[in-house]
Amino acid sequence: PGFGFSMIRNGSAFFSISEHLDTLKKFIEWKKLQSFILVGHSMGGWLAAKHAARCPNHIERLLLINTAGVYYIGAEDLRRMFDITTAGDVGKLLDAMWYRSPWYFKPMRRAIRNDLLKRHVPEFVYSIETEDFLIEELYKLTMPFTLTWGMEDKLLSSETIEALRKKIPTVKFRCIEQ
Repeated sequence: PGFGFSMIRNGSAFFSISEHLDTLKKFIEWKKLQSFILVGHSMGGWLAAKHAARCPNHIERLLLINTAGVYYIGAEDLRRMFDITTAGDVGKLLDAMWYRSPWYFKPMRRAIRNDLLKRHVPEFVYSIETEDFLIEELYKLTMPFTLTWGMEDKLLSSETIEALRKKIPTVKFRCIEQ
C-alpha cells in the first residue's frame, strides 16, 4: 500500500514495515494459501523474508532478488539516498536504483521528486528502526532459499550477500552480471 497506484486507507501518511507485513499476511489468508513459493524484490524481498521467518511451514521455497532489509554495519546509512530536496538528488537516487537510469527520467526528475514526497517515501525510509531489519529472523529461514543478485546494484550493498551467506550457509546464490 502506498506504492504504485495503490492507496493507503488507514489515515496514515505511509505504512510501517510491520503494517506492510500485516497486509501481506492478510492477503495470504484471504487467498487461503497453505503452501507456496514466495518471491520478493528489494523491499518486497525484505517483507518476504520477514514473513517466511514468521510462517516457515507455509513457504515451500523463498526467492529473494536484490533484497533490502538485511542488516550489516552501515545498512542504516542507505536512508541518506532518500534525502531528495533537489532534482539533482533525485537523479542520484535514480542512478543508484537503475543499472542504466532511463534517459527519459531526466526531464521528469522534479515530477518524480514530487511523487516520492507525496507518497512520503523519505519519511517511510527514515521511520525504519534497527529492529525492523532482518537479523535474527535469518536463522529461521530453513526452507530452500535462493538469492539472486545484480552485481552492479548501486543502491543495495553486496554486503547483503555475505551477511546472508554467514547466517544461512545453505542459501543458493545466483548472480546477474549487470
